[in-house]
Amino acid sequence: FSNIWFFDATSKETLTSDFKELAKAAGVGDQIKDICNFLARSHENWMCIFDSADDEQLYLKDYLPICAHGNIIITSRLDVILAFFDLNKDDAIKLLLKHAHEESHEETQKVASEIVEALGCQALAVSTAGAYIHTNATCNLGNYLTRFNNKKRDTLNYRLRTLDNYQRTVFSAFQLSFEKLSLASQSLIQMCAYLHPTGIPLEIFTRAGAFVGGDTYQGENEPINGINILEKFLGLFVDEGSWDESVDELCRLSLASYDSTQRMLGFHSVLHVCAHETIEDIKNQRYGTILLLGRATPLGKTNEDYQFWQKLSIHAHEIGLKDLPTIHVRRCLGYIFGDGGFWIQKEVLNEEMLAISKEVIGEHHPDTLVSMNDLALTYHALGKLESAQNLGEEVLVLNKKVIGEHHPDTLAPGQRIVSLVASGGTGKTQTVCKFIEDNSSR
Repeated sequence: FSNIWFFDATSKETLTSDFKELAKAAGVGDQIKDICNFLARSHENWMCIFDSADDEQLYLKDYLPICAHGNIIITSRLDVILAFFDLNKDDAIKLLLKHAHEESHEETQKVASEIVEALGCQALAVSTAGAYIHTNATCNLGNYLTRFNNKKRDTLNYRLRTLDNYQRTVFSAFQLSFEKLSLASQSLIQMCAYLHPTGIPLEIFTRAGAFVGGDTYQGENEPINGINILEKFLGLFVDEGSWDESVDELCRLSLASYDSTQRMLGFHSVLHVCAHETIEDIKNQRYGTILLLGRATPLGKTNEDYQFWQKLSIHAHEIGLKDLPTIHVRRCLGYIFGDGGFWIQKEVLNEEMLAISKEVIGEHHPDTLVSMNDLALTYHALGKLESAQNLGEEVLVLNKKVIGEHHPDTLAPGQRIVSLVASGGTGKTQTVCKFIEDNSSR
């Protein structure tokens, strides 16, 4: 291009100011029409970039020259204009290696592929990553992702050194849109920051809003701040249609995508990271999201419940097993992992849940017996047959002791004995008690 001019189209004031700068440099009048006429008379291959044209009240037509030459690019977060797709993977790799000043060969392409996948092939994020690698002596293609994961805000806020006056970083570009959101939509995107960025069913939020139980048992340490964050969040969506309004707002500013058929929300991986960086109380916001998932998880055994557990599986994996706030959350995640066949994760949760239950609500509490039974079944699924038998027999003894061998609840259809057959040293059938409670007591 013969010339590249960059204009900040955030507002009429910023755009007019940049036009006057061009007028001064070109030696023409400082009226908008003077600059447009100057561009129309310049029969060269120039380019004008109008960035962040997000204000629906700003009419860009008044700032565009009328001519058949030159090039104009308009960037906007308003999806009513045009939705630009991310780069394809090959182009993203080329862009990364170019900005990183790295040669393209099999080894660098392999490492670069991992980086661009983590960045969702988002052009500005990929360019910024390459420039960051090039200008930081201790950073290279091999350790960039480690540094990115440890210092997300620093890397997302790195400013490209370009020949024009482009000043946006990945994070500042996101923040510009984030600050335009209503409080409800800001809270929604922050609540989603601890879920997986894709496949977020709106049903998570509506189920959590309809939850009427308690988050904790009596005597259990309450994650009070996390509960307060969740309650404040749900309180923003009491009006009918409020969830849809926030989804519409996020999509209108191109901060999220929405599958109307599946009623699922999704975020670009880079925007998802940016949303996380807007959170001040990281620990309790995470607790709030985990408690949300706990409230949304059904504890029944219907086909509908199983189907919803499958939708929650990806988010259970995103949350993980560390630093979980309540017994109830562990039980819910255990159901989700067990339904998906992730028995090792379920074993960790069941063992933690049983230990805490014994301490908080006592060994003879019905929910403690449920926890013991769940762990016995998990041991059996993992092939730990002796552990399963021993724990199952302990459950049976405690069950008879607590409510009696002939108590109606012991004989209820929802609570039954299931034979678990194992090839033991003697070849005998080993029977383990499966104690099932349809509804946990609170």
